[in-house]
Amino acid sequence: MTTRLFVALMTIAMCRLGSAATITVPDDQPTIAAAIAAAADNDTISIMPGTYNEHVLNTANKRITIQGSVDEGGTLETTIDAQQQGPVFVFSLGQGDGTVIRDLVITGGLGAQLDGYNHGGGISFENYGSGTIENCIITGNAGTFGGGIKCGGYSHPTITDCTIMDNTSTYGAGISLSTDSGTIVIGCEISGNTATNSGGGVSCGNCSTIFHDCTISGNAVGGNGTGGGVDVSQGGEPTFNGCTISGNTAAQGGGICIDVGIVTVLGGTITANTASRNDCLTGGGVYIDNSISTFVFTNCTISANEPNEIDGTGEIVAASPMTAVCCLNGACMQGTEEDCTTAGGTWLGESGLCNDCPSACEGDITGDGQLGIQDLLIMLETWGPCQ
Repeated sequence: MTTRLFVALMTIAMCRLGSAATITVPDDQPTIAAAIAAAADNDTISIMPGTYNEHVLNTANKRITIQGSVDEGGTLETTIDAQQQGPVFVFSLGQGDGTVIRDLVITGGLGAQLDGYNHGGGISFENYGSGTIENCIITGNAGTFGGGIKCGGYSHPTITDCTIMDNTSTYGAGISLSTDSGTIVIGCEISGNTATNSGGGVSCGNCSTIFHDCTISGNAVGGNGTGGGVDVSQGGEPTFNGCTISGNTAAQGGGICIDVGIVTVLGGTITANTASRNDCLTGGGVYIDNSISTFVFTNCTISANEPNEIDGTGEIVAASPMTAVCCLNGACMQGTEEDCTTAGGTWLGESGLCNDCPSACEGDITGDGQLGIQDLLIMLETWGPCQ
């Protein structure tokens, strides 16, 4: 590297480092909305312990981090309560790239109005909206589609290590996904949510979401509803890798109900789910509603579901045992080459290692989901021939 180029890069780095700020609520700004308005790209909004009654928070396409407070025991100390005035956070019109929401309790949300329905009680992603949600508890929210979270309109957020619990809706009480082109859900617990029509935990209509290492348990659909844990329709093609789907209830498809779609389950368990419909078409574990629907599973334990394990008229494909590594959007999953290709991943073969999977964000050395000043500084420190 020439001296002139090095100096130029360092000047850019130091300018960017100097411009990043931490805005504390309520010390520096009285509200979260005011802090967002005052923030610039790469700033962090740090919210002190307490409850903040705010709603329809929108980062306006700023690449910022909004984080709550956490005590020494890991308990979240910051709550945002929308008081049924709208969703807590809204990401739309392509907004949200580079935004990180972490360490918050998100509650009291009522979904955003769209075509006469409420979308996303806690968090609403629409119209190519994106962002990263980390280590949040999303609870006590309501909506028509997505009591906890709604991902629609080709949105592509990443939701990691969150608890999505005790939310209510008509469809998809925990998470509702529709016309979704890239949502990734990793290490989340989706539990205790209740829907009145379908998808107690998750509804997936025309979605291609990846669920990795998640627990979907204790969710319910009332009346004659379908898909206590997961409901799939309109050609949805979700993949569940290493997930537990257990203790969910519905009239049909206690664990999973597939009505026009393909569900792929790689590893994990589907157990102790219950379908209450009193006839031969129940599907305690999995119900496959018609001949154009498919359930694909590999090395998955399906057991102790009532009144039966799998039912319906669709296709069942028991794939070969998992043998190798597949890299998928920064995550590592096990599966066959066909499974990997179907999910849109990169096949590393039987000798591959999870450590060989690249970050979801190329150049993200620190692994925080953003290309920032620290990545550049690390690159400059290690500049030169590889050892």
